[in-house]
Amino acid sequence: MKKIIGLFLALVTALSFTACKPSSPSGSYEDDTMSYSRFVKNVKTTAQLTGKKAVTDTLSNWQIGGTDLGFPIYNSKNDTMYIAFGDTFRNPENMTGGWRSNVLGVSRDFDLSDGLAFDGFLESREGIAGAVIEGMHADDGTEVTKIPTGGIEIDGVMYLFYMSVRQWTTPGEWLVNYCAAVKSVDQGRTWERVYDLTWINEMDESLTEQAVSFANRDANNRENVGNIAAEGRVSDNFMQIFPIDGKDDYIYLFAIPQGRSGGAKLARVKRDSFEDFSAYEYFTGRKDGEAVYAQGSDGLSSLKQNDDSYIILPTTGEVSVMYNEYLKKWTAIYYTKNTVSFCMADKIDGTYSLPETLITNSEYAGLYGGMCHEKYSKNQGKTFYFFLSQWMPTYNTFVIEVELV
Repeated sequence: MKKIIGLFLALVTALSFTACKPSSPSGSYEDDTMSYSRFVKNVKTTAQLTGKKAVTDTLSNWQIGGTDLGFPIYNSKNDTMYIAFGDTFRNPENMTGGWRSNVLGVSRDFDLSDGLAFDGFLESREGIAGAVIEGMHADDGTEVTKIPTGGIEIDGVMYLFYMSVRQWTTPGEWLVNYCAAVKSVDQGRTWERVYDLTWINEMDESLTEQAVSFANRDANNRENVGNIAAEGRVSDNFMQIFPIDGKDDYIYLFAIPQGRSGGAKLARVKRDSFEDFSAYEYFTGRKDGEAVYAQGSDGLSSLKQNDDSYIILPTTGEVSVMYNEYLKKWTAIYYTKNTVSFCMADKIDGTYSLPETLITNSEYAGLYGGMCHEKYSKNQGKTFYFFLSQWMPTYNTFVIEVELV
């Protein structure tokens, strides 16, 4: 059974997190192994990540009975992982009670072979995990929720990207107003909007105007705080953004459209220009095998109806990227065609391989996601872990172990 790391308790208290002792998992997953890929020896579930049956009982401690996603954001300044979840409820069977658009967990447990223990969650009040940036929860087709899509720490500043979901449509598909970012300079205790890091969805004029209005709200949903316009920011493909350090002085953004039917496109920016929208360069294709980028709003607009600008081909949902030292390759995990799969490339900007299956809906009905981080690995990445989401028959997340050949 996991032990809470005492060294971190002072920090947890200072950030208004509460610590608790983890409970034992309710069941064993030792025999739950499989492999669909020539690169993979076996895949198995190690534990439930959140809920009553998780290693840490998040229901009793923070009223988190069911949630999804779980994007790991590693903060190098305090050697801590912050894990950003999506819509969160007390009741995972029917997704009701205590609805929060997102919650943020804290952990210094990096050995996921027996699941993950939480040190705390950012709280709105005692015993209730609060939202980093709350959705409007409107049922009139304006904004139902705000869902995290990825995050990163740069020189001690933490950034969290999220999408403003306008409306759920069919299972696996939804409409988005915009994708944007908030940041924290106090190790996750408070968050503020970074208005220049905003991309607006391509819609008709009235809906675009409405989306811009929503995008100019602050982290507390106060109106007319920002000062951005749609011009130069419209792109249907940058509605779910996952940032990652390319280890080459650039930060890269892997981006997909609303829902799970599109493919991934790519942008990059110098580390010291991360908050400057005009400094971003967009991958437009290849010349003589090398990646070609175009800068600024002209570069963004050049992606429209440009199939050469796909870094990962459709269909791509909930993409998450890491470097795998064992493979010596960049590895992207994502949902595609009722599976969670991965593809690989020698360089972060490709070319990426065809997808290799990790796990299917035969093992987990209603599966999606696949959130990873290179810190969640051992033996130089020969074994790595990712977080799997399931929306039916119960809504929750799980820790999955992958052992490579």
